[in-house]
Amino acid sequence: MRFTPGDLLPPFVADSNVRPRFDLDLLAGERLLLVFLGSAGLAFGQRLRDDLLAAQRPLWELGIRLCIVSADPADRDEGRLSGFVPPSIVFWDADRAIYRLFGMEVAPADGAARPSLRVGAAIIAENRRLKGFLPAQPLDTFAVRLRDAVHEIPPRTLGRPAPRHAPVLQIPDVFDADLCRRLVAAYEADGGGDSGFMRDDGEVTRGLIDGRGKRRRDCYLSDPALCGEIRGAFERRVLPEIAKAFQFRVACIERYLVACYDGSDAGFFMVHRDNNTHATAHRRFAVSVNLNGGEFEGGALRFLEYGLDTYSPGTGEALVFSGSLLHEAMRVTKGRRFVFLTFLHDAAAEALRRRNLGTLDQSGPRTVTAAE
Repeated sequence: MRFTPGDLLPPFVADSNVRPRFDLDLLAGERLLLVFLGSAGLAFGQRLRDDLLAAQRPLWELGIRLCIVSADPADRDEGRLSGFVPPSIVFWDADRAIYRLFGMEVAPADGAARPSLRVGAAIIAENRRLKGFLPAQPLDTFAVRLRDAVHEIPPRTLGRPAPRHAPVLQIPDVFDADLCRRLVAAYEADGGGDSGFMRDDGEVTRGLIDGRGKRRRDCYLSDPALCGEIRGAFERRVLPEIAKAFQFRVACIERYLVACYDGSDAGFFMVHRDNNTHATAHRRFAVSVNLNGGEFEGGALRFLEYGLDTYSPGTGEALVFSGSLLHEAMRVTKGRRFVFLTFLHDAAAEALRRRNLGTLDQSGPRTVTAAE
């Protein structure tokens, strides 16, 4: 599997036991178990098929749709998979297009006529987001491992009327736990510096530091490998969601910054917008990725134009919202909240950013005195 947990998986259209051209995107609102079976004509495939047949009904009862990908035309011709009936779906992939799409085809060994196939099961959450991959080998433990993995998926609840809420996008699993820990460690090694905010002074945008409006320390990341890892996660998990939800094509990530709101200082950022100065007018979307959910109290985000509800993403989860929205980071009352923060924009906004570079005061942020 060439994808990792958190990635959005690509859709495909393929022949199936349901209809000749079944579009996987039609199942984007469901939880799926996508099994790459290879061939049920081989001893290994037969045992895997039998395990899945036994699991078929329990999966349905858990609200999980079983999807099987077969690469062997004989599976269809000889009815080897006839025991799988809707809502289970069998995709016929004789040309191996689906296997290649998901990186489940292995380059041929010396002397082999064609590539071999990987066998295993992808656990897919709503919105075609990969939750995990379960190798079929060793097959003796596959059924037990499948049961354990499936039961770790939180159950879905019945739909209920949605409350009034801000137009924000919440995206799970953008960063894995290891990357979150490494980003916190990068901040700790640097120590961070006082974080300011922007304010226009006539035609000039100046940076100011004022503890009455913001208490936060920032660490700008400079390690190219770490920044590249973050960018890759955004490209696979965040930018496609923005394109789908807002029909907006992101071209630029403005910065790579880890921030800390410290409860010992009652860290907070008062209500503000992110794009209302000359030097920040290009910012189209803000992204906030919590790095240590559950290790602090307070610190939620709030969008007062849309009510008093608060937003507290879990570890590795992103909150994406327009830079035009009025919002605040509420006070951290205990512990320290670590968060990755950045802004996103498109090519047209990048041209605006370059035009406005001359409006930014390059002398650095100035600390505002109490008298001011």
